Amino acid sequence: MTRQARAFITHPGFEILDQRRDALAARGQPFVGSKSVDLALDLEDRVHAFDRLQSERRDRRRLAECFVAHMGGDVGEHEELAPRMAPARRLKDHSRRPVRRIEPIEAGIGVGLKHARKIGKMALGMLGSAVARIEEHRRRRIGPAKGLVVAHIMRWTAPLLITCQGLPQEEVAMTTMTIGLDISKSWFQVHGITEDGEVIKRKLARGKVLDFFARLPPCVVGLEACGSAHHWARELGKLGHEARLMPARYVRAYVKTNKHDAADAEACWEAVQRPGMRFVPVKSAEQQGVLVLHRARDLLVRQRTGAVNALRGHLAEFGIVGPKGTASARELMGLATTDERIPSCARDALSVLVEQIQDLQAKIARYDDAILLAARSNEVCRRLMKVTTIGPFAATALAATVGDPNHFSSSRHFAAWLGLVPKQHSTGGKEKLSGISKRGDGYIRKLLIHGARSGVHRVRIHQVQNSWIADMLARRPFNVVTVALAHKTARIAWALMASGEDCRVPV
Repeated sequence: MTRQARAFITHPGFEILDQRRDALAARGQPFVGSKSVDLALDLEDRVHAFDRLQSERRDRRRLAECFVAHMGGDVGEHEELAPRMAPARRLKDHSRRPVRRIEPIEAGIGVGLKHARKIGKMALGMLGSAVARIEEHRRRRIGPAKGLVVAHIMRWTAPLLITCQGLPQEEVAMTTMTIGLDISKSWFQVHGITEDGEVIKRKLARGKVLDFFARLPPCVVGLEACGSAHHWARELGKLGHEARLMPARYVRAYVKTNKHDAADAEACWEAVQRPGMRFVPVKSAEQQGVLVLHRARDLLVRQRTGAVNALRGHLAEFGIVGPKGTASARELMGLATTDERIPSCARDALSVLVEQIQDLQAKIARYDDAILLAARSNEVCRRLMKVTTIGPFAATALAATVGDPNHFSSSRHFAAWLGLVPKQHSTGGKEKLSGISKRGDGYIRKLLIHGARSGVHRVRIHQVQNSWIADMLARRPFNVVTVALAHKTARIAWALMASGEDCRVPV
């Protein structure tokens, strides 16, 4: 008898063959019939299948032992072997055996992946095929996973998907060090990396942003310095996070693909970690309140200018032309409602423009009084207004915009932030300077240049004496001297704010 035949006869499942043969003999049916032979062959195939399952079980046992050798402990802590069953029951319940065999290994591997860094690469590679079979069986048994966590078993192998059972995805603790936040009016995009290497990409509604960050530990949040950015920076600061605002033109360089919210959030996350990145100081609510006065007044001034220009253009169609200036505009407003050269229908339309100009003028006067009161009540503004070319508007705008002057390393850094330094395009050791860069806050730059233009004009008409401006006018054009004086004024303003002293150098 061959070894294979001897193994088949001594197999525990051979009892079933004997029982079946006795049953057929009791009913008077021969055992050597075609039907009995088919039954015996089917039984033999099932016995061989049972042998293969037993062999798989031994292999899984060795796999668990290898796993425990790296993790420590005993195999019994990670695997509960199924109790012994009779051979007949095992053959009948073969559909249930994969559950009993997979659950122990599944428990062991589930624990091991939490400590994947402590397991050797060879042992983790051996776990790969078992994890794939476990995942396939789990999906057939309990359906799709509630949440997925990517675990990179080996650097050169494909990532394995392990299901997270127990807590919903929103309740999984995320420990992030850096977050990129792209803000808008209604929808916000979040991008971050946890300490475990998990990528967080979340699209949040406006009302859920603070709830999301309230569940996170203190971290660095990078966002573009755009509309409402200072508000969100203050709110994130109240939750214990460190918000860093970056100019949008600096963040744009880190957008890898087409521009969309997810790409912008990833660019913010990348840019905020750069050591050479420049950040915008977060303004307080009081600082923004003063700046709102300036912006609202500036809007009304532009509306008044547009209305006056429209009035001048309409009156010129009827031959009524006046010189430039505010005084001549008042005369034209009087002629618009009384001059006989204007038809009655046009006179009614022009009267609406006149009323609009008068209303805008009254509102601008109220804003002027509010800004003047704010300048007189602020100690920094009072010191700045001692500079000849700085008035209450420039002083309040500087104090509200700058906040902490120590954010700038030097006075030239402050002037460059305002865009009052030459634009440079040098290469190969050859310096090439052109006009001013016009970067930074254009409103403050406009106020400083207007003040400098007034100062240069008074020197040119010999109303005041200033040797520095007079020498510059002898060598340079008027506009160049104006910008140079605005640059000098900006550097003096930074020195006054940083030192807390009064102006001692004439401008």
